[in-house]
Amino acid sequence: MPPNQAPRLQISYLPVLHTLRDLYLQPRDMRRFKAYLAALTGGTDDVVLPIGLANPMAKEHAVARIDALLQMDADTVAAAAAAQAAERLATCGLDVSITATLVLVDDVGGGWTNRYTTEASVRFPGRGALKRPFASALCWTSERPTTAALAAEVLAAIYRVAYQQRHGVPTTLQHM
Repeated sequence: MPPNQAPRLQISYLPVLHTLRDLYLQPRDMRRFKAYLAALTGGTDDVVLPIGLANPMAKEHAVARIDALLQMDADTVAAAAAAQAAERLATCGLDVSITATLVLVDDVGGGWTNRYTTEASVRFPGRGALKRPFASALCWTSERPTTAALAAEVLAAIYRVAYQQRHGVPTTLQHM
């Protein structure tokens, strides 16, 4: 940051539910998996779209859950929560851009996701989280979230990433 320039925190919301839905409508084969990887990386060597926690080979129940989320306007709820977090954190002194998203995570119909380890990996990420400040709010296929629960999940994800940007990622069990 240049001298005499105040730190600037930027928080944005990136909708990915339609992208996931489009992927899930494809046949469950290697082409779908390759399309998932292409969306995840955008053709680069890094993650550009924070959908890494989504099961790329999820079955029809994932489409049904995404449809329910879209029907309840989950992206608008999540974007409003991100705006609320940006307002609350405007004077926190961080100079970082945080990208929040709402990701459907499959804990029902596939072997891709273990809920406990997934929750732990989001709450206690590795050092790469500092490089890519993605605030992934998790929505589980096994749950029917309310708008309040979605907003709370997005807020928690953003606050967690902001905390990690300021204090670093936890490295010991005590810090976790």
